Amino acid sequence: MKKFLFVLFLSISLVGYCQIPKAGKYDALVIGVDSVNNTITGYYENKTGENGMFSCTFMFSGKFKTLNDKTLEIKTYYPGEEDKIAGTLFCKNTVEFSLLLNDDHGGCWNVQTFKDEPVSFILIDQENWLAIKIIKSNKVYFYDDTNENKKGKAYVLKGDCVKVLSKSCNWLKVVYEGEKTIIGWIKTMDCY
Repeated sequence: MKKFLFVLFLSISLVGYCQIPKAGKYDALVIGVDSVNNTITGYYENKTGENGMFSCTFMFSGKFKTLNDKTLEIKTYYPGEEDKIAGTLFCKNTVEFSLLLNDDHGGCWNVQTFKDEPVSFILIDQENWLAIKIIKSNKVYFYDDTNENKKGKAYVLKGDCVKVLSKSCNWLKVVYEGEKTIIGWIKTMDCY
C-alpha cells in the first residue's frame, strides 16, 4: 500500500511539475535565466522577404517566483524605446515554451505574429547565459578583465546582441557571436 501511495504521489507531482525554460538558443530567440535574481530575459530577431526587408525584433524581461512557475508575465520592448507590450510565457517543460503578446511590435505582423495565438519555441542549444543584453553605445570595447587598463582591440556596435556569462559590480562578462565569437568584459552602462 505504501508503494502504491508513493507512486500515486509521484505521478500527481510530475503532472503539475514545470520549470522556467533553460537559457540558450530557441531558433530566432535567445534566452538568459538568472536563478539568483529570478529573472528571465530574451531577444527575438527574425527577418523575411527579399534581403530581409521585413523584420520582427524585440526584447523581453520578466521575474519568476520559483523555477517551477508555469506561466510568467513579461514585458516586451524594442531596445531604447519606452513603449512596452505585455505578454505571457507559457511553460511546457524546461526546453519548450510558448509566447503570447497583447499586441505585435511594429513589423512583426509581416514576419511572425505573437498576438493571435501563442508561438512555440524548442531549445536548440543550451547555454549558461544569465541575461541577454543589447549594446546601446555606438562602439563598445571588450576588456580582458574588470579593469580600465585592460582594454582590448575587439568591440561591438550599437544594436549588437550579447549574452551575459557573469556579473561583477559595473561589469558584465559577455559573449558576442558574430563573424567571430568574442568573450570579454564590457561596462554595464553600455547595454540595455
